[in-house]
Amino acid sequence: MKRFTKKQLAEYEELMADVCEAQLAAKDSVTAYNDAIAEVPNPEEELGDLSHTIELLNAWIEEAQGLMDDYFAERSREWQESKRGLEYQAWMNSLETIDEDLSQWPQELEELHEPEVDVPLLQEEP
Repeated sequence: MKRFTKKQLAEYEELMADVCEAQLAAKDSVTAYNDAIAEVPNPEEELGDLSHTIELLNAWIEEAQGLMDDYFAERSREWQESKRGLEYQAWMNSLETIDEDLSQWPQELEELHEPEVDVPLLQEEP
């Protein structure tokens, strides 16, 4: 083939125009995606604050449990087995339930992950 025919040139120009149009549409789509992602808050800071707050609460619960255990141990066996003693034990156990619930939160938070959509950031043309 020595040169393209008029028909081939017309097809080429049409295809190139389609490619340019598709490139612009893709760039607009990626730009819109990147703009939308930029507005989504990053939860890492809030998760750090939550973890710190949970640690403080866990420390408070441990201290309270120690004080409660000491108070309970200082009481007579009769008091410990009385209605008030059993109610006190139930109250002490309620803190253990809170502690167990808190220990599950970090596991639930580990399920957070980056979006699975892989869209590269396009560089602006000069």
